[in-house]
Amino acid sequence: MSEKLPQPTEVRSESIEAIPEVFSGKEVARLSEELYEKIPREFGAHFVEPGVVLTMAGFKPNTEIWHSFTDEEELKESVARINSLLKEKGIELGFVGEVEKSEDKKIQMLTVENLKGYERKSKTTKIPGVAKFESKAGFEGLMRWTEDTVRGLEEAQRDGKIPQGFDLMSILQGLNKGYPDIAIYDFAKWEAEGGGAEKIVYPRIPYVGMYEAPQPTFIVLPEHLENPEVRRNAGEAGAILKEFYESEWHKRVSGEPDFKAQKHVAA
Repeated sequence: MSEKLPQPTEVRSESIEAIPEVFSGKEVARLSEELYEKIPREFGAHFVEPGVVLTMAGFKPNTEIWHSFTDEEELKESVARINSLLKEKGIELGFVGEVEKSEDKKIQMLTVENLKGYERKSKTTKIPGVAKFESKAGFEGLMRWTEDTVRGLEEAQRDGKIPQGFDLMSILQGLNKGYPDIAIYDFAKWEAEGGGAEKIVYPRIPYVGMYEAPQPTFIVLPEHLENPEVRRNAGEAGAILKEFYESEWHKRVSGEPDFKAQKHVAA
């Protein structure tokens, strides 16, 4: 199967001013600090996870967290409380799938979504068929954007702009995670050709892996490890995480006993 990436001439014509700016690591630390003082500690500890930090910054549209809990009503109340605090920022937590049970614990998968992250990716991607999204459309508008983008990707594939063997849901998932376009295509190509761990590599993102949590990593084919888009994405993500983890708030809170009781540092 031949790889077919969209050409630079296919970049959409929005001005740079129309693309939402990404929060710095220091700005995310301030927002996380505000939240941490108003929500249960077991939830506050999630807001240091690298995927959550990058999503709060608007660098990624969404990420996941896995939350251990005992009382379902308390869980729902906590999520509602967090959403009320983040509403003006266009950030929301959502429930995904069924509760998993592990020994004496219950685990719920949650998404963290940032409307500005979706807007940013929709306006910077070169993948054909992706609809433009405006964060002011809200989460109802996001559902329409997803539907429009699926139709657009299907049309682009019919027209030969996306290889026939590429799974469009994988492409959509890559967009939702804010991965570089070339990584989205590389995954679709790798998947279509049957996979195999020896055929892919993970670009290094500085400061990823500090905590046991879903990590904001992606795969590329070995020949694209040094691709400028890949290096730029990893560098920008690493810069946000560096600022966050070196912030005074993170240094202070990460040493507190009630934080350590909730958060495991990755080995």
